[in-house]
Amino acid sequence: MDKLSALLNELREKKNLSFTDLEELTGISASYLWILETKANKIPSQRILNTLADFYNVNYDVFINAIKKR
Repeated sequence: MDKLSALLNELREKKNLSFTDLEELTGISASYLWILETKANKIPSQRILNTLADFYNVNYDVFINAIKKR
């Protein structure tokens, strides 16, 4: 698991959310969220990262830094 995948997994689990819960809250499909957490080579779009940053109340740069540390 790469840095971004691990971070996304950690943030989701801290809120005790399933992929389906997160889909309902963000509008991002559960299957795509699963891919982001399990596929180390997947880099989401800026729109997806912004949506997740807003939802988790973290700075967008946190995700960018995780991508850079691959």
